[in-house]
Amino acid sequence: MAVGKGWYCERSSDRHDLKNGLCRAHYVQMCRGKRLTPLADESVRDCGFSGCVRATVAKGLCSGHYQQAKSGQELRPLRPKRSQGDFLAMAERGRVECLQCGEEKALSEYSVHSNSGLPRPYCKPCNAARVRLSHYKVTKEFVDELLAHQGGVCAICGTREMGRAGTPHIDHDHACCPGARACGRCVRGLVCGRCNISGISWYEAMPPHLKTYEVMNAYLADPPAGKLRRKLS
Repeated sequence: MAVGKGWYCERSSDRHDLKNGLCRAHYVQMCRGKRLTPLADESVRDCGFSGCVRATVAKGLCSGHYQQAKSGQELRPLRPKRSQGDFLAMAERGRVECLQCGEEKALSEYSVHSNSGLPRPYCKPCNAARVRLSHYKVTKEFVDELLAHQGGVCAICGTREMGRAGTPHIDHDHACCPGARACGRCVRGLVCGRCNISGISWYEAMPPHLKTYEVMNAYLADPPAGKLRRKLS
């Protein structure tokens, strides 16, 4: 506990230890040169998610749970933070636990940071999936829901053979976001490799009077991702 003039600080947790006898919020006040002032009542200090002791940042939730809610995910317990020391100890043993899938794998299963030379915290498949999702500004939860919404098949031809390793291609409207990255709002659906590479781009480049494929026209007019967003809103 840190005691000041008319206030006290007792906000340490397994995630945020006291620094110089201060909790995270009071420590930030001190670093910014502000006068230390009492925080809100204890009832509103901690995250509103049951069992979470992280400090509230918005909407009565901590940063991690607020991001879950903001992206439309179901709130779930956060993974305990791993210290750099724990990570280095695992690296020395030659096996590291992936922060995404939770599996302990050999160092050869991880790509390496070019600056530090240390393995990344995510194994190669998980890291590739995270990079892919970040390019389209969508979450894994949204992609999983979208695939279920499509019945587990390509949104255009209906095949279950979606692509390499069974990973579906994420289609987006290139009129909104040209190139390989998207804003997230223009993601249209999940398709197989053939429809994505040889079908959609070829069809969209055709003159209007030749666009007579009803299945493709229906997909482009009201894509499954738009239907899912309306359902979730």
